[in-house]
Amino acid sequence: MDPHVVNGEILGVSLLLEDVLQNGLPELFSQQPDDLAASGSTGQRSRPSTSTSRRPPSRHGDKQDSNEDEGGKTSVPVETGPYGDIPKGVVSFSTNPQAAVKLINLFLLVCSRLELLKTDWGCRKLGVNEIATSRLYRTMCKVYKIEILQPVYQQVAVKMGQGQEYAALGALVNDDEPLSSPPGATEMELKVKQLIRLLENLECTMIYDVIRRISREHTLVVSERGRDDATLPTDLWKRPVMKENCTIAKPHLVENFIQDLMSEHTEKDENVSFTRDHLDKCLVKLASETMLRERNCFESYAMYYENLLRHQHQLLYMKEQEIKQHQDTIEANSSATIVDVHCQLADRSHEQLLEITALRAKIAEMRESLMNQEKELRERIKSDFAFLVQELFSNCFSMKNSFEEFRLFLHDDVHEGLSDVRRKAVEDMKKLREKSGTLKEESEAASKQVLAKSEQIRKFQEENKYLGQLFLKIKTMNNWKRTRLFIRYHDSVESLRDEADKAKRECLGVKKIAEEKEILFKQEQAALRKALSEVERECQKLRKKLQYEQKTKLQKMHAQMQEAHSMRQLELAKSTNIDKLIADLEEKELQLRLLTQNLDRDQRRNLFAQEQSKKALKQMMQQLDHERNLKLGAFERVEDLQRQIYEYEQHLTSGFSRPGSGAGSRSASRTDKRPLSSYRTVPDTYAASPLFVPSTRPSKPVNVVQPVAGGGFWPPPVVFPQRQATTPDPVSSSYSPPPKIQRPKTHTGRLRGKISDSLLGDVESDDLPDTRLPPTF
Repeated sequence: MDPHVVNGEILGVSLLLEDVLQNGLPELFSQQPDDLAASGSTGQRSRPSTSTSRRPPSRHGDKQDSNEDEGGKTSVPVETGPYGDIPKGVVSFSTNPQAAVKLINLFLLVCSRLELLKTDWGCRKLGVNEIATSRLYRTMCKVYKIEILQPVYQQVAVKMGQGQEYAALGALVNDDEPLSSPPGATEMELKVKQLIRLLENLECTMIYDVIRRISREHTLVVSERGRDDATLPTDLWKRPVMKENCTIAKPHLVENFIQDLMSEHTEKDENVSFTRDHLDKCLVKLASETMLRERNCFESYAMYYENLLRHQHQLLYMKEQEIKQHQDTIEANSSATIVDVHCQLADRSHEQLLEITALRAKIAEMRESLMNQEKELRERIKSDFAFLVQELFSNCFSMKNSFEEFRLFLHDDVHEGLSDVRRKAVEDMKKLREKSGTLKEESEAASKQVLAKSEQIRKFQEENKYLGQLFLKIKTMNNWKRTRLFIRYHDSVESLRDEADKAKRECLGVKKIAEEKEILFKQEQAALRKALSEVERECQKLRKKLQYEQKTKLQKMHAQMQEAHSMRQLELAKSTNIDKLIADLEEKELQLRLLTQNLDRDQRRNLFAQEQSKKALKQMMQQLDHERNLKLGAFERVEDLQRQIYEYEQHLTSGFSRPGSGAGSRSASRTDKRPLSSYRTVPDTYAASPLFVPSTRPSKPVNVVQPVAGGGFWPPPVVFPQRQATTPDPVSSSYSPPPKIQRPKTHTGRLRGKISDSLLGDVESDDLPDTRLPPTF
């Protein structure tokens, strides 16, 4: 790792802690419980802070509060929150080191808890057990930024009065870019807000899990309650399989063996000695305990692995069923999703078509309204300018009339001027003629006639002028009448056109309203039909439920009636048969007494018979023992006689032979050839065992040696080994002694063995205990 990076991280942490100390404890921590309750009662969304806020104040803080309360007005109390000695405002190591350390510890605790809750939230949000890859971490950071961090920052910014500015600034940030904190917000407050939001999310998740579990159990209870069969509700008793714990018992074999072995030991100097019997017992016990331990271990391991394998098979089966169910649900959801997508696509297409049709209709209506407005504007302009045109026309017509009148007046003036000029010219000519003397009557008459004609023309012209003025007046009146009529007609046409348009618009509005009402009526009809179908289905369900309840009620009533009837019959039977039952009971009691008396008598007889049989068996055993002793004595007497015969023969033969080792060897060979099958010795290892109890019998006296003539004794004294039991020896089956030199068995020896075996085998099998050798290890 680069040391510069490490130094930078350390510097960043130190600067962050300095900022925390500089900003002090946030206002969220300084709120008292009363303030929190008051804020909760006003409707604001508030919740208690994390577990760090529930930490009780320190003892020093309590003492300081008590001292401040006792001081009263003399001391100025330091305003502290519910977090010990952490005051509001700036905290410094130089002035208040204890509060600074507590504040830093609180900040680090909030950071650690925030990281833990953030990781848990990310795992639950992404549906994984652990975030172990960078891709998952980046995805978690992106989702956390969108769902947790951005709302928290927005809330803090709104609280500071910078909501719109921060929202506009956050809209410009991409998903991959880090989100900047609101200006003026402390790191402590932001982390506490995130922690509270994560805790709320965790509580919502826990509440949802509890609700889901309660609903599942409620569904099981309802299904079990609605089930018709009478089986046990095993589904309600099922619990999740516990973890297998294989606990193998480990007995203290060595300690127990040493303790048992040392329980009967003897110490002599530095030696510790045990009896062979005790050692054998301890070994047998050790072997049995070892075998028992191995057997228990084998059974425990076998049961453990069988349970484990069964549990794994059950889990595998459950997982397979869950996978199959999930696959079925996925297929059903996919098909349902496809259908929903197609339906939504069709709905959207239909909605878009309706929107397009509505927009087209609106466009046509707007165009029509625009045309109507243009037309109205034109009509308004035309109506506005019609008066001007009329005024202009009237002015033009009046000007024309004035021009005509002026023309007439001008003609009249010209004619008057001409007539005046003509008159003056005639008068001047008359004067000139008078001066010249050339005036004649004819010229006078001609001039008078000319003047008369001009006067007549002048009258005609005046009359023409008057007629022209009258004609112009008549023409003006006609034009005015025609204009007024045209204006009235035009106004009436416009009013009728407006009324027609208004009627047409009203007709279109009525048609639209009628169409909308028709559509609404159709929708209401469809909704009513749907509601009617749903009500019919609910009615059918309720009818079925009512029928089922009536059926169950009838069944219960029938069962109660049957039970009541059976109870009445039982009571009637009890009441009617009570005397009979009493008589039967007395009879049975009498029979029981007789049977008990017979049983006591039979028991006494059996006890007496057993005592008699025991006495007879005891006498028989004594008789058999007596006979056996007699037979054994006879056999021993026969053997003694044979030995004496053998010794006498040996003595006789030794007298004829030369002295040497021949007689000794012969005698030794004779003695070695004796049958020794009944003289088997028991090994010393099992001689001391309590399980081995050899059969013993009372020893018979040997014949007394009597003196004979010649200074000798007859029979000669012979020393024989001690007689062993002739019963079957348990050692003979498992222990083979070393071979010895035996003499050939005679007919009498075989006959004796057969007789003794036949006579004593049955008796000794009943008298002697069944002895076995201890197992060898």
